[in-house]
Amino acid sequence: VICTAFDITDRVAGERQVAERQAQISNSSRLIALGEMAGGMAHEINNPVTIILGSCQMLHALLLNEPIDRTKCQNRLDKIKFTATRIANIIRGLSAISHGTEEDDFVVTNIPDLVNSTVDICSERASIKGVKLTYNEHIGDPGVYCQAARIAQALLNLLTNALDAAVSLPDRWIRIDSSNIDGCFRLSVTDSGVGIPPDVRARIFEPFYTTKDVDKGTGLGLSLVKSIIDHHRGIIKVDSECENTKFVVEFASNNINIAA
Repeated sequence: VICTAFDITDRVAGERQVAERQAQISNSSRLIALGEMAGGMAHEINNPVTIILGSCQMLHALLLNEPIDRTKCQNRLDKIKFTATRIANIIRGLSAISHGTEEDDFVVTNIPDLVNSTVDICSERASIKGVKLTYNEHIGDPGVYCQAARIAQALLNLLTNALDAAVSLPDRWIRIDSSNIDGCFRLSVTDSGVGIPPDVRARIFEPFYTTKDVDKGTGLGLSLVKSIIDHHRGIIKVDSECENTKFVVEFASNNINIAA
């Protein structure tokens, strides 16, 4: 009988260090993305709050008149309710993204709701920068089995990158599309940029690789996106055939609940 033993202590320790490093990179990238969005949150919330205050002042003036115009009062109340709901959606979406971790449960998630919630966080910032942000929802989109907050994080990072790129262009727009073809669910984020050069495309998902100025980018955003999509057994790629800058995320049929 021949017995062979190998001491794998160093290998296990090395693997643990790699896993810890990846977790640190993921967490740092998420916090940086949230920090960048926090700069725009003042506008995201301040403008709706201004609308609410203005409506309250007008409502107060209407109540001082006799007879009271109930129709105008109701219109103002509806405006307040609609705007307050939008603020709540923004805060709820940001809170969900900030608390998302790798330990979250996988659940069947309605992708249009998730996208709309994430777009709410970015819409005011995009508007201020003169960027048109649209979501072309595919009718009958399936539920996707995923960690919803983590997918929202990935989408937020893609939208942040797209905003940074589009803001310096004469034609400023970002479009989100979704489709379900042959059991493959696809979500894409396209901006008005002219595409990504092959040499950059080859390294774009590497940690700390960035083409932005030192004070404007860390190179962690897209690496986090890839780690999240990989964790969901999905694929993320740059569409080299698109005349604009287009990132595509795909989930195979085993991540899709067609009945949802």
